[in-house]
Amino acid sequence: MVNWLLKLRWLAVVIAFFGALHAIAFVVLGAIRGIEGYRLLGLEEHARVAAGVAEALAAGIGRDEREDLEETWFSEIGSDAERAAWIQTHPEAFRT
Repeated sequence: MVNWLLKLRWLAVVIAFFGALHAIAFVVLGAIRGIEGYRLLGLEEHARVAAGVAEALAAGIGRDEREDLEETWFSEIGSDAERAAWIQTHPEAFRT
């Protein structure tokens, strides 16, 4: 019985490993969908910065790189209000 329980502890390690792998996969999948969504909306600068976020997630990121990425995100992202106004006034051009 004890021997059987000791063998089961490795099952917990395997389950935990694949659970963590599953969580990471969902984060990466969300980043990829975000990039593609920005491209479909015509927000190329958003897609470029989101691609940088995805690369940072894949490679690991330090504090300095994170601060640079945040500065890029907040300074280079264009005017969403102007784009939304254009889409509202030209819905047929946006959907085609």
